[in-house]
Amino acid sequence: MSIDIRDLQNSRQLPGQRTAPEGADQASPARGRASNAGSGGAAAESGDKVALSATAQSLKALASAVEASDGIDAAKVDRIRQQIAEGRYHVDAGKLADRMIDLEQSLLG
Repeated sequence: MSIDIRDLQNSRQLPGQRTAPEGADQASPARGRASNAGSGGAAAESGDKVALSATAQSLKALASAVEASDGIDAAKVDRIRQQIAEGRYHVDAGKLADRMIDLEQSLLG
């Protein structure tokens, strides 16, 4: 099926398209639905409730805390910065290597 895009007056009707009577307001179907929703408010006011489990509430609180956090432990950064400045910061190469191996194993599954 082809549509003639040169028909700017929309004089042709597409299959399945309903035509409004002459002078009908295009927004009237939307208004009709809105008024039906108001009169049939039983669906909107049925008293249905949603209750979140304690686990869901905890997850929501944790998610909010994570979003509010910048992810940096400022106290730890300051402590390490001070240790570096004083020459007291020591890296345990064996411990670092072990943690790198653990990370690789967890990534590889």
